[in-house]
Amino acid sequence: MKRKFWSEEEKLKLKELYEDDGLAPSEISLILNRTVSSISIKIQRWGFKHSLEQTSLIKSRLLSGENNPMYQKKAWSNGLTKDTNNSLKSAGKKISKIQKQKISNGEKIGYAEHPSFGQKAWNNGLTKETDNRIKLAAIKNSITTKNNWDNLPEEEKVKRRKKWASQSLKVNKKNTSIELKIKELLSKLSIEFIQQYSIDRYFVDFYIPNKNLVIECLGDYWHANPIKYPNKDMFNETQLNNTNRDTNKINYFIENKINYLLLWENDINNNFDGIKNTVLGKLNEI
Repeated sequence: MKRKFWSEEEKLKLKELYEDDGLAPSEISLILNRTVSSISIKIQRWGFKHSLEQTSLIKSRLLSGENNPMYQKKAWSNGLTKDTNNSLKSAGKKISKIQKQKISNGEKIGYAEHPSFGQKAWNNGLTKETDNRIKLAAIKNSITTKNNWDNLPEEEKVKRRKKWASQSLKVNKKNTSIELKIKELLSKLSIEFIQQYSIDRYFVDFYIPNKNLVIECLGDYWHANPIKYPNKDMFNETQLNNTNRDTNKINYFIENKINYLLLWENDINNNFDGIKNTVLGKLNEI
């Protein structure tokens, strides 16, 4: 059944994939199982932005070299002009004639031809907190999505999780500053590790195979370091979602007997010797 509405969870995931991971709509489409056009519309509507660096990486990743559909090909009109080619000359005259006729008839041309040009969507500026229609639609979609997921066979759930994981792993995710510090530390200690490793539905920052150990680097703000954010009632929506996901991930590690170590941004930046001792202590403990 074709989905019409986007859930709040999908919106947050789209923001994470687009702004944090720097993915293109075509890449996100494979992960969220939404059409590229639908994703592009939501990105524009919700005001999500890529940095200049992310835009450059996307072009390099998707359109450079053999990935470019025009790779080693020349356009049929390469080197031709309307003065040297009758097809271009004829097409130019035809377009000019049509546009002039539209203008003389008082018609709009270009983007102005679209019936929605210059108009605002009915839900422009509205959110589920300010409009009951959007709120009810989000609730309905969330319930439908959850029911559909719950009714899937476990094998299909595993298959989809692996698909999402494999698609995300194809993207070169930029390391955070604290991840770079831990990466350097592990390398100096001659510890074999895998970075951005997929375990079932979860990604982990570092995985040490011979110890079955996961190391996660947690940003103080994004993951609500309890030292700085002791009151859970004061969490914003992003912090609440992240901490809930962190809890689910830790429970998964415990249930599947996977060793784990959580390292906080504040400690990595201000007590690196302590971090080093913590890592070595965990390794010796296992």
